[in-house]
Amino acid sequence: MKNVIPQRKARISQVNGRPLVLILFALSFVPACRAPRVSENDVFRFTDRLEPRGILLSPFLSAPPLSPLSYPADSEPLAGRGVGDNPFGLKRNLDLGPVSLDILFAPPDSEYVYDVKLPPQARLEFGVGLIRDSNFEAGHLAIPAGEKVDFLVHLESGGRRTVVFNKTLRLPSRDEVRTVRFSQENLALPAAGRVRLSFTTKGKKNLFAFWFNPTLYKPRPEGINVVLVSIDTLRADHLGCYGYARETSPHLDAMAAESTLFLNAYAPSPWTLPSHVSLFTGLEPHNHQVYSSDERMSPSLETLADVLRQNGYFCGAVTGSGFLSPRYGFAKGFDTYSESEGQSSLPDSAARVEQAAAEWLVRHVDKRFFLFLHTYQPHSPYDSPGSYGTMFQGERTLWPKIDLNDYLGGGKLGIYNELPDEERQSIIALYDGVVRYVDDALIAPLADKLKSLGLYDRTLLVVTSDHGEEFYDHGGWGHGQSLYEELLRVPLLIKFPGGRFRGHRETRVARLMDIMPTILDVAGVPASGLNIDARTLRPLLSGKEDKPRIVVAESCWHLKNGCPPSSDAASSPRQPYQSTLVVGPEKLILTRPARPEDIEPYFHPPPATAPVELYDLAADPLERTNLAQAKAALAQRLWRQLNDIVGKASGPAVERIVLDERLIEQLRALGYIR
Repeated sequence: MKNVIPQRKARISQVNGRPLVLILFALSFVPACRAPRVSENDVFRFTDRLEPRGILLSPFLSAPPLSPLSYPADSEPLAGRGVGDNPFGLKRNLDLGPVSLDILFAPPDSEYVYDVKLPPQARLEFGVGLIRDSNFEAGHLAIPAGEKVDFLVHLESGGRRTVVFNKTLRLPSRDEVRTVRFSQENLALPAAGRVRLSFTTKGKKNLFAFWFNPTLYKPRPEGINVVLVSIDTLRADHLGCYGYARETSPHLDAMAAESTLFLNAYAPSPWTLPSHVSLFTGLEPHNHQVYSSDERMSPSLETLADVLRQNGYFCGAVTGSGFLSPRYGFAKGFDTYSESEGQSSLPDSAARVEQAAAEWLVRHVDKRFFLFLHTYQPHSPYDSPGSYGTMFQGERTLWPKIDLNDYLGGGKLGIYNELPDEERQSIIALYDGVVRYVDDALIAPLADKLKSLGLYDRTLLVVTSDHGEEFYDHGGWGHGQSLYEELLRVPLLIKFPGGRFRGHRETRVARLMDIMPTILDVAGVPASGLNIDARTLRPLLSGKEDKPRIVVAESCWHLKNGCPPSSDAASSPRQPYQSTLVVGPEKLILTRPARPEDIEPYFHPPPATAPVELYDLAADPLERTNLAQAKAALAQRLWRQLNDIVGKASGPAVERIVLDERLIEQLRALGYIR
């Protein structure tokens, strides 16, 4: 199958009537292995295993690349567990806009060879592509459209060399910034035992040809699969399984009855980017060091997808981009990372995520897999199809939908605007309607698809959120501006394979970052050698917890520990650094005093906040009575404990990124910048 993908603007190119981005995503490929043969996981990822001695032909052997223009635009050297050496930077991650792919760059004439031991029934899965972009145009203006590249795969066994694949792609004409011709294949190999496989491209020198994630695997339907669902901005106390009166979550409630429901699960930050970094690395913010919108996680950090991919898992993701963009490092470890379905600007984004997930599941039913799903719904704007906007409005409907940040004054500068109670209640009803839509459009069909494919019982299914949402509970709207319970306490449901811990309601503290080691533990994947702060939750459920868990959460908008504003601070609000410590029912919040220049941009002044707050969550779950003065000795002890933890930060230096127009547009739609 072939197609041409114009960069950025043509995100829904079609192949046989189906969106190309969904096909690319659904055919993502397998994890890395270290040995020069198919591992005990029955997978062999050729991209990772390429070594200098395996490069028989390449233009780079005689003319090594001298600049980034030698490679496709928006590509960078592949990093992660098991990638190994990267001769000439041929192992790359290519960001096509709607989807991010791992590729093996192969400008003609190239030939890469591998000696492998094939298992019976081995299959070879891969894609071939030819790209025309700004980097190509800069160096090869004289090459016309129509020049061809032949892609060949040879299998050599017993002295006989056979062509098992041969396909020709032709260079597309220039269309805006970038176009791609692409084809995907899945072959049954005709031999078992020791063979030599070679991947060859022939054609006009310096054409931007690539192999997409070529992988050898043996189908294996057994084993534990993992599905991790992050529903952005979902308050735990707005779900029926957490005691909410409205029927916002009948399908999640039903799932909770088959799962362990964690009643006191905490996020490490009140906004998306740092919380998801903690989710994927098992690190607290002070140890991964990602606080601001122009910071990305260090490539040196090992992610959940990194570890699972190395241990025989196919890894795919469908996300809403924005702060989940590959620009922030989240694609690391994923074979395919799609970022177009779950955007907040789409009122049906939850359904789009589910549709893409369903296609991916069908294609991976005979493999062990890790699937990450993320939707920005119910993040503002509170907008959903049909009657969901009026479902909980009562007799009078003020609005069928609302962009909260626009209504409050644009961006986040109006978040401290007090509204009449009638408007507040209508906003909450709109939010609840979107929660119900996500429950109907994502949770219900996802569970049904897993069941229909025979995957449900052996799948570890985790549903959570990165943070909550404030409806003027403490004088503000939205999220990111405080560390109170409505923003930090998140839902967490874990459906274990085989119904283990079914119906358990866990009251002890769990943390978002604990999800990573829990998944590895249940999947039987070794976590030794990982530098993480988190601990698996299984000992908690088995009665073998050796020490209580404490919660540390932090936040700041563009001002980390008093550092200067980041590059986009002129168009975004600024918040002073805050940190919190939760030990049992005791909760301490520290807030660095805001400077006049931090407060001045807001349309309405933020509420006065004490630098030290202490709450007894058992007696005062809504955090109304500050006990910092009444229990000064306790506050000082917790303060010292928190400072001791944060003061031992050992994270790597983060990398700064420049927000491009596409990412700025996405963050603007989410209300983070004006």
